[in-house]
Amino acid sequence: MKRYIMGLMAAIVCLSVSCHREMTDDSRGYLYLNVDNDSAEEVIVKAAEPVTTPYIVEIYNSSGLIHKFDDHTTLTADSPLELLIGTYTVKAMNRDFANESFQEYFAAERQVRILPDQTLSFDMTCVRKDVRLSVEFPVEFSELFKKYEVRVTNGRGNELVLSNSPDPDDPCQASLNDVASFDVTGQLSWSLYLKNMDSADDNDKGGIYVSETKTYTDLKAGDHYHLKFDLAEPEDVDGVFALR
Repeated sequence: MKRYIMGLMAAIVCLSVSCHREMTDDSRGYLYLNVDNDSAEEVIVKAAEPVTTPYIVEIYNSSGLIHKFDDHTTLTADSPLELLIGTYTVKAMNRDFANESFQEYFAAERQVRILPDQTLSFDMTCVRKDVRLSVEFPVEFSELFKKYEVRVTNGRGNELVLSNSPDPDDPCQASLNDVASFDVTGQLSWSLYLKNMDSADDNDKGGIYVSETKTYTDLKAGDHYHLKFDLAEPEDVDGVFALR
C-alpha cells in the first residue's frame, strides 16, 4: 500500500535597500506537507484497513535533526515551516520506532533544497519497510491446549508474542488475530509454545513445551509470513500428536 507525502516549498525574496536582490546567510523559505492515500497494492499481503493516523515528519540538515512533527497536518499552507535556504533531508513515517510492533511500518525520505525566489513541489512515496508474521490455528487447538502461542523475534529488540490468551498489560503480547511487525535485519525466528490442558497453572513449566521452531533468512521489506498450523493424523503412540 502506498502512502504519498506531498510537499511544497516557497522561497521568499530578500531585497536590499537599493532594491537589488541579495542572497544572505539568513535568507529563508517555507515548507509544508500534505498526506494522501493511494489504494494501489504493491506488497505481498494487503492491509485490512488503510493507515489513517498522522505521519511523523523529521527534517534534517548537515548538523542532524532540526525539526520533528508528530502530526504532519500541522504543516499547512497557512502555517508553513520557515527554513534557511539550503539542503535538507525530509523523512516521513507512520510510527516513531521501526522495530518490533503490532502496527505496520511505512516510511520514506527525500533530499530537497530551499532556494530563494523559487517554488519547489515534490512527492514522497511512503512504502512498507517492515517484515511481518501472522498465525492461524484450527478450532481444535482450543479443545486440546490451555495455552498456545507463537513467539517471534528478528534478533534485535523485544520478542513479540501472538497468543490465544495474551497478557493485556504486556505491550509485547497480542491476540492470534494480530500481526507482528519487525525491522528487516536479515533474520526472523519463531517458536510455537503449547500448554497442555492438564497443566496445573502457569508456573507448571512441565506443561509447556516447544513443538516447532524456524528461522527465515532470505527477507526483504514487504514480506509477510503467514503460519497456518494444523493437526496431522494421530500417531500410534500414547500422548503424542503431530503438527503439519
